[in-house]
Amino acid sequence: MSKNPLDELESLLKERPKERTSLVKAFIASIPLIRTKADEWFNYEVGVLEKEMGLLENVIPERIPEWTKRLEDIKSKFSKSINSMDKTVKEVEEGKIISLSEIYRGRKPSFPTLPTEEEKVEDLTANLLDIFDSAQELEKLINEVETEARRTLLLRRLLKIELDQRTRSSKRV
Repeated sequence: MSKNPLDELESLLKERPKERTSLVKAFIASIPLIRTKADEWFNYEVGVLEKEMGLLENVIPERIPEWTKRLEDIKSKFSKSINSMDKTVKEVEEGKIISLSEIYRGRKPSFPTLPTEEEKVEDLTANLLDIFDSAQELEKLINEVETEARRTLLLRRLLKIELDQRTRSSKRV
């Protein structure tokens, strides 16, 4: 014999909260992998970029200070976002944050009242977006440095061709 639907509903309502996993815990469980992979990618790309900039330092020294400043700003923004995300994850793990609404404040866009920096730091969504923004800024800087490096190498090849032609011409005379 089947249970009365209302009895079944009552039983479900009693048992479900015990079994329910919060979305925030499920979401936070994925953050360590995202954080690790983002950090690995970022540090690798920064290392390569710093090496390229070091190699270009003798060729175009006037560009290096600007690029270095931009890179430091990008690294700082990325680091702040990662640290803030780590803080949020820790608070969830310690039970200080138990609902998604405590992370994402559900603010409606309101142009006159933008979120304060403190609210933004506490907002996990903003941290993720800042990480993506830092990556995008890093990729722009990488493209700029590598474009300049290609121009430099092209100029070297052109100069080598010119020197080779002059050497051949002088040998003929």
